[in-house]
Amino acid sequence: MSKINVCFSYPFVKPKEPANLVIFCEGNAAVPERELPRYLKQAMDYAKAYQVYLVPGRFVLKGRLCMTLLSPAGKPVALQKACHLNLLHHASLEPGSVIEVFDTELGAICLIADVDIYHPEVLRSAAMLGAETAIVSQYFDLYDVNVTRIMSGCWDMAQQNQMYVLGAHNAGCCVCAPCALTEDESGFLLKPQAEFPALATVYPHKLQKLREQQNLLSMINPDFCAASASLLDR
Repeated sequence: MSKINVCFSYPFVKPKEPANLVIFCEGNAAVPERELPRYLKQAMDYAKAYQVYLVPGRFVLKGRLCMTLLSPAGKPVALQKACHLNLLHHASLEPGSVIEVFDTELGAICLIADVDIYHPEVLRSAAMLGAETAIVSQYFDLYDVNVTRIMSGCWDMAQQNQMYVLGAHNAGCCVCAPCALTEDESGFLLKPQAEFPALATVYPHKLQKLREQQNLLSMINPDFCAASASLLDR
C-alpha cells in the first residue's frame, strides 16, 4: 500500500474518509481486563464495518498493559506489551520485555504503549528491526498535557529514528516525521491538536530514500561506523 490515511477519533465514532487506519484517542488510562471481551468485540465489529485497520485503546491483559492492531477483517494482527509503566500502573501491572515490528499492508509497524515513547531504546530497537511507522497510544493527566511532552516524545523519536510517529492520547493527537519529509521542515505532518476526527496522510516508502542518504546507525554512533567501515562493507 502506497500510503496511510490515518484518522484519529474518539472511540467508535465513524471515521473520516478516506481513512484506512483509525487510532482511538481513548479517554481512560486502560480498559480493565474484566471489560476487555466486550470492548474488543466492539472494536473488531468497528474495523469490519468500516474496512479499516484499527488501533483501539490501551487495555490490561494477563496483568500487562497492552495495545493491539486489528485488520479490516476484524482480526488481531499485532499485540504489544508495554515495556515500561507509569506510576499509575507500576504497582499493579508487570512490564513486557520485547518490542516487535509487524509487517502489514500499511508497511512495517510497531506499537508503542504509553511511557515507552520516552525510553529511546524502545524506538531505536524498533527502527533497527525495520519499523517505518510507530503508533503511540498514551494517557495524560490533563494538567500534564503540554508541548514539551510531545516534543520530547513523538517528535524527538521521529527525528532520532527516521520514522513516522503517529501519536494519540486522551486529549489530542499528532503525526511526526523526519523534518526532511515535511514541507515546512517542522517535523509535523499533523501538528498537535485536540479536535477530532483528525486526518493525515503518511507515505512510508519515502523513508527508504531518506534512510539510504542518512544511515541510521551512522547517526546513532558515527565513531563506531567510522572505525568499522570495512566490517560494515563501506
